[in-house]
Amino acid sequence: MLRFITRATVGCVSVVLLIFAPIASAQFFKLPKVAIQEDFSDPSHLADRWQALQGNWSESGGTYGNTAAATSIAAIRMYPPFYPSDPPSSVLRYDVFNYRVRMRNPGTTASDLVGLIYNYQDSSNYYALYFSPTGVAYVARITDGITVSLQEAPYEGGGTNVWFDVEVRRDENRFLSWVLVNGVPVFTDVWQPELMDGLLGLISHNVAGRFDKVALEYQYGISDPYREPFDTVFGAAWFAPPWTVANGAYNNNVVNKTSVSLLPQPNQGALEPEPPVASYTFRARMFNPYGAKGNLVGLVFDYVNSRDYAEVVFSPTGVAQLRRQSGDTTQVLATANYAGTRNKWFDVKFEHKSANVVSANVDGHAVFRDVSLGNKTAGDYGLITHWTPGSFDDVWFDRGVVPPLSVSFDSSLPSPWVRSGQWDTHGGTLNGTAVGETDVAATRCACWSTDFRLSARLLNEFDAKGNLVGLVFNYQTSGFYAGDYYEVVFSPTGIAQLNRVIEGGRYTVARAAHTVPRNTWFKVEVLRGSGKTTVLVGGQPVFQDVPENELGAGDVGAITHWTRGSFDDLKVQDYVVR
Repeated sequence: MLRFITRATVGCVSVVLLIFAPIASAQFFKLPKVAIQEDFSDPSHLADRWQALQGNWSESGGTYGNTAAATSIAAIRMYPPFYPSDPPSSVLRYDVFNYRVRMRNPGTTASDLVGLIYNYQDSSNYYALYFSPTGVAYVARITDGITVSLQEAPYEGGGTNVWFDVEVRRDENRFLSWVLVNGVPVFTDVWQPELMDGLLGLISHNVAGRFDKVALEYQYGISDPYREPFDTVFGAAWFAPPWTVANGAYNNNVVNKTSVSLLPQPNQGALEPEPPVASYTFRARMFNPYGAKGNLVGLVFDYVNSRDYAEVVFSPTGVAQLRRQSGDTTQVLATANYAGTRNKWFDVKFEHKSANVVSANVDGHAVFRDVSLGNKTAGDYGLITHWTPGSFDDVWFDRGVVPPLSVSFDSSLPSPWVRSGQWDTHGGTLNGTAVGETDVAATRCACWSTDFRLSARLLNEFDAKGNLVGLVFNYQTSGFYAGDYYEVVFSPTGIAQLNRVIEGGRYTVARAAHTVPRNTWFKVEVLRGSGKTTVLVGGQPVFQDVPENELGAGDVGAITHWTRGSFDDLKVQDYVVR
């Protein structure tokens, strides 16, 4: 039960800087359109974007905050319309939205709280999320001025003067809310039916909180990357009888010649229909309970109608086929073997390139490579079964195809790789020579978010505990979260650290021991899957399934702190988490 406030006295208006740019993705939810991004880098006309409803609020150093008070609230003033032809609205009217804020709590006690407000009606009626520096989060409802704690839970990644990300995902059609901290779920399926529409804002209690990176998205069809694990009500968007969402999977409940369920399309329910995507990566886990060669599960693509589509299908006898359907004619384009059988889940990754060339992997192994579809009309994509009740899970869709990366540094380093410090490739290795506080060399791809394996060989020339070599990943080169990244670094004294770097601060997420001394080459593998990080040194786990999920797709590369380090055989490959 929250005891710090019994009657709210707030009057709320807020303001927003509108920047129409991509926002970092969060796993396993449909990502909607960006409506608002505010980083407080432009302090001019702040009163046109935000209004203090209670307490004293001001911008400082590119962040927004309040002076310590019993309760301080500021809220976004204007909201972009759902219909482009409409004027902005003074309240948020989106039925489904994601609201994300980065915050810092300078307090030290359980009653020092920072957080968010949403569905704000007036000073006595709104929802709030509170976070203490002692690691406790609260979901609260304020109605008629009375605060009621709906749920309480521990959270990771906060603490005194530590920046952390909070996101509330709200579906007013189902009266449900979800709350994530640093991309990790803390509250799920919170039932909140009392308040609709209203304002979004910031709140603090008994402390001078600081806030940054305010982002609002709303549901407008789907956009990439799309993630669906079918373990929340969001999976209901797929519902197409006789297909149903049950037990954390999407299931076809009948046995017939052909059953298709298409991915919820960008133009489904949207105001601006989008053309089919020509280059994309489509992925799903699938399960076949039947055992005959004609019992098929797979992916359908370039779907125009029931008599015009292409598919990649898998029989439980270990045979895969790429096929085209034209009227009553089924044309087999390619046949291959794969390691599959009945009653066994397997992962399919399908790549569709813009020249009507496709490839497919099963559990990370190539089955089809660059097969031409010929002159096939682009169309929709989804799941398909033939003569079997199949099950599907973890459906992913990304625009574009990202090839594996393998760099041996036998030639000169591309200059865009150098982010800080001095680097060369003398001797066929990547060498950091500046001995700076932080020196980084990284790709300029921004390709990798999760489900990848980053590996390299490392060597540390120096021997003090502050001389660190390591790898960076999810490095944000540009955009709203530019400069943020994850790193795993190793000292020659036997300490490994997983760190996240945000807002210019380095925060240790996990610490462990290793046994590699100075001037010794060692292999490091970073396995990113389902928003978690596992790190292997010499094939042995040092970190296992550490949650890291607030940063979207980014670059990978090498990093040193106060040392000369060398790197070789940098690779990025698929990583299948099962």
